[in-house]
Formats: sequence, C-alpha cells, structure tokens
Amino acid sequence: ALFAFRTAWRCVAIDPLMEARPRPGAPAWAQAVRRLEVHRARVEEAPATAAERVLLVLPHAHVGLAACLAKVRWRSALGIVAMPCCNFYRALSLPGCPPAQEQEDAAVVSPHRLVRVWAWGGDDVLPDEVPKPQDGSSSLLSDALPDQA
Repeated sequence: ALFAFRTAWRCVAIDPLMEARPRPGAPAWAQAVRRLEVHRARVEEAPATAAERVLLVLPHAHVGLAACLAKVRWRSALGIVAMPCCNFYRALSLPGCPPAQEQEDAAVVSPHRLVRVWAWGGDDVLPDEVPKPQDGSSSLLSDALPDQA
C-alpha cells in the first residue's frame, strides 16, 4: 500500500498472510487504497501481472526470485529490489547475474538488511531466468497495456 500512496503507479500486493482489512470494520485494502490490487495468495497461485514497466519489490520475501519472475509480463523496463531474509538469500538471487547494486541498509531494523537491485531495459541482454519483454501481442499484455501507435 505504501507504493500506491507515494506514487501514481498501479500496484499489486501479493501476500498469503495479508490481512483482508487494515483494521476491523474498515474497507478492504483494494477499496481503501486507490491503484492497489490485492491478492491474498502465494505468488505461485496469483495471476500474472502485466505492465509497460514492472518493478518487483520483495522485502523480507519468503519466495524465490524465479517464482516471482514467472508472474510478470513487461515491455520496456523491468527492475527488482530484493531484501532477502532467513533462508532465502540464495533463492533471491540470479546465478551468473550479479545485482547492479548490493549493499546493507543501516536504516533497516533487522539483521536481514541486505538490499539487491537489478534493472533491465527492453534491448538489454537478459539472463535465462528473466522473462523476455513482450511485444504486446499476448492477450494479457493487450488487455493491460495501451496501444503503442
């Protein structure tokens, strides 16, 4: 919800433990926050997300990067900001593709404060694990993206 509040982006939140409402008696998250789509599910069970530009934000994610990447369709830019935790340091990495930036964030109040960042454009050489940009001909993209005239 923070990204939906602080940006003009369409945001998708996927979390199997997410509360249905911010507090008892309040409207559900998707009704309470504009531009927020909510899925109370594991990422493997959530619908794919398509957009011109996609930014995956994975704070304290208990899921592998491959499972998350399998659920995105993008056209011009793809970025990832990951903060691995617990036993997911290896799962939130791309073998043979080091992050563009990796450092500890001292402002994170946790022993798991490592932040990894990757970014690609549509013309970049991509690691095998990263989905190729879409041309808009797939039904998912044609429904989600405006025509590029």
